[in-house]
Amino acid sequence: MLWILLFIALLALIFGPQLWVRQVLQQYQVQRYSIPGTGAELAEHLLHRFNLPGVKVEETQIGDHYDPETRCIRLSAKNMRGKSLTAIAITTHQVGHAIQHAEGMSLLLARRPLSVFALWVQRITQIALISTPFLLTLLPIVGRISVILIFIGIGSAALVYLITLPVEFDASFKKALPIIKEGQYVDKEDYDAVRKILTVCALSDVAGALASALNFLNWIRR
Repeated sequence: MLWILLFIALLALIFGPQLWVRQVLQQYQVQRYSIPGTGAELAEHLLHRFNLPGVKVEETQIGDHYDPETRCIRLSAKNMRGKSLTAIAITTHQVGHAIQHAEGMSLLLARRPLSVFALWVQRITQIALISTPFLLTLLPIVGRISVILIFIGIGSAALVYLITLPVEFDASFKKALPIIKEGQYVDKEDYDAVRKILTVCALSDVAGALASALNFLNWIRR
């Protein structure tokens, strides 16, 4: 019974924040025609304000993000064309990443190549996870190598999250939130809502980091 409760608590820690993120973003996705511009217009304005002429703004179907390789802010259709608190918060957050890039933030620059490396390692890890039980029985030495690959794959994922967390928190609370307040892009009574949006977005990364860390610690124990 205790193990069942612990398992349920672990699932709540991992998936609870992600569900909360989705609920909060939808809650503040309501269009406000009092907002003077769309997410795309705000992005262009901020890029001009912070003198970032080489950064582009594009619509995407794979989630809002900033691509440091192409120097491009990519926004979902709702945030690109919308006039909502969610659009303002997420757009300013992505501009925050562009500012980090212009400032030469080392963690931001390291995240992309490390993520690509981790992706390839994790693909190898998936094969290793399937084959390890058989290899340990048939070829113990090869099986041990397979276990090491699994260890490296899970560890690299944990490392990506460790790098991601300070980058995301900086973009939200040292870049986006001060920019929104100083520029008065929303009414004062909406500051708490914007802070909430930026907070739950950061918590989604915390959930990913927690899941990855727990997985890594479990393999260390084994």
